[in-house]
Amino acid sequence: MITVITPVYNKEKFIEKTINSVLNQTYKDFEYLLVNDGSTDKSKEIIEQYDKKDKRISLINQENKGASAARNVGIENAKGEYILNIDADDLLYDNALEITIKNIKDNDLLLYKTLHKFPDKEMIKPRRKAVKDNFLLHYLKDYWVNHNAILVRRDYLMDKNIRYREDLNYGEDVLFLIHLLSNTKKIIAIDDVLNIYNREIADSLSAENIKNIDRDKIWIDIAENYLEEKNLLREKRVLIDYIKAGNIYQRLNYNKNDPEFKLYYDRYKDLLKNVKIVNGLRSVLLKKKIHDFIKSVEK
Repeated sequence: MITVITPVYNKEKFIEKTINSVLNQTYKDFEYLLVNDGSTDKSKEIIEQYDKKDKRISLINQENKGASAARNVGIENAKGEYILNIDADDLLYDNALEITIKNIKDNDLLLYKTLHKFPDKEMIKPRRKAVKDNFLLHYLKDYWVNHNAILVRRDYLMDKNIRYREDLNYGEDVLFLIHLLSNTKKIIAIDDVLNIYNREIADSLSAENIKNIDRDKIWIDIAENYLEEKNLLREKRVLIDYIKAGNIYQRLNYNKNDPEFKLYYDRYKDLLKNVKIVNGLRSVLLKKKIHDFIKSVEK
């Protein structure tokens, strides 16, 4: 059996579509846990109506503690052998559970592709063919899998004590994936697109705020320390020279006219100046962009 988990906070406008996408699965042996994280809109009432009609649905209510806490409650209460997460404004294709359960075999994790829907475009990630090894390294280089595009064996989560960090409100999904991909070699990736990730324009705009450099640094520092402890030094180098430097460059470049630009540039310019090439052509291009950016700032 598969346990599908959805954390819900004030998603009354979309939650019915998400629920229906799960209930319409061609694979029928599943339970659906919806964790209401203290919603103040009509999300709870909508879920209760479904709960009355379909025995596969279970509603769990908690005070508002954040999506990570809600996901962890779902993991703890799951009865299925496998777990699959889906957010309250995303959708599963009708055959998602059938395809994942058919392909996971004796692996701990199965990774699949996601359709990212923006207000003005659509994009499938990852774009490349499914990789067959070095999953963590590929993920750090390309951010190529969404934490909601995974079928995971529940015993693996419990044995390795892998959970979402509840003390973070950003980057906790990346840390969760890093732990997932670094503690087993029993991983398989497939080329099927099985879910839709709805990305609102408000999210994409707010993500460029210059103060988010500090927010990123918190989870990236945690990831650095973890990779160091695991002796995953190549992966750590990619994290520093590609993800950390890339995020800092992107936000500084976007916010050149921000009153705090100089403060943040002075704080992180040494890191940018010492970026190494770690990811082939993409890394070369990033290094050139950073070099040109520094030159334009310091001319």
